[in-house]
Amino acid sequence: MHRRIKTAEDLAWLLDHTHAFHGTRYLSIPTRKRPGASRIPSMGALTDELLAWLALDVARVPGRARALVRERGAARVLAAGSLEMPGATDRLAWNPLAARNRAQATLPFLAAGGQAIGGADGAVLGRAEHRRRPPLILFGRGEASLLRAPGAVAIVGTRQATPVGLARARGLATALAKAGAVVVSGGANGIDRAAHEAALEAGGATVAVLGQPIAPGVDERRAWMREAFGDASGRALSVTPYGAGVPHDPRLFAARNWTLAATADVVVVVEGTADSGTRHTAAAAVAMEIPLFTWPSDGERPTSAMPNLLLAEGRARPLPPDPGDAAALLLGRPRARAAPA
Repeated sequence: MHRRIKTAEDLAWLLDHTHAFHGTRYLSIPTRKRPGASRIPSMGALTDELLAWLALDVARVPGRARALVRERGAARVLAAGSLEMPGATDRLAWNPLAARNRAQATLPFLAAGGQAIGGADGAVLGRAEHRRRPPLILFGRGEASLLRAPGAVAIVGTRQATPVGLARARGLATALAKAGAVVVSGGANGIDRAAHEAALEAGGATVAVLGQPIAPGVDERRAWMREAFGDASGRALSVTPYGAGVPHDPRLFAARNWTLAATADVVVVVEGTADSGTRHTAAAAVAMEIPLFTWPSDGERPTSAMPNLLLAEGRARPLPPDPGDAAALLLGRPRARAAPA
């Protein structure tokens, strides 16, 4: 299945159909234990109902089915092997035993302190629960309450950042952190890293929405993030919409960008080329009617193409050059200025 991602609807289609390129691996799992396979340790706190929610995530049951699943009971829905969504043209179907077995791969992640955020309680997902196509579960490490914190601003841009872009990302993240906002980004090198690190250095909080699946015995975060987030207890959270066993695929990152935008009140594009992956986050913000901002840039840098295109098409609003003024505009607050001497 191949579909080029050009519009917000293409991105939404990808989000709804990620099961089409990794779901078959879930459903073809042998139900018998392989010879010599190690036994997954049990967790006393893991109830059958929670394991059923994890299995339904394996089966790619969408977040918009949460109320229906909660009403019927996750274990009962899982055992039924199918679910017909109101207004949907097709019926979701899965192998209950295979999905449940595959969900067991998440147990080491949870045993090591990871969190399955969502499931029966969509409120813990914060603003993402109320967007189009909410996730059923986010797999996280860190302070999950940051998803519900007021004033979340996503700062996104290219990995091949320029000094101008890095300075803008760091300056804005610092100003936002000092204003008490949460800085959201994608955990990549370049603009994302600059925003995460600046927010933490300023004493603020940050959320990284990753495109990598969790995996038993492997930390999905980059080395710099493990160190920076580990030193910022209560002020950092990393999440991914992809559970254990999801094979790595470049399209996961494009679909992840929808979740990234959904966790924020406003999205800022710092810089990116015309075909940068940042365009997916911008498209998602527009589709979900999340305010989108950027800086007007000169045309000499290739990475100015995306900001200038968003402004020219009227999809983004311009930000003032001063980071403090930009933060005040994004948060809808007047900027506090020192009284004249």
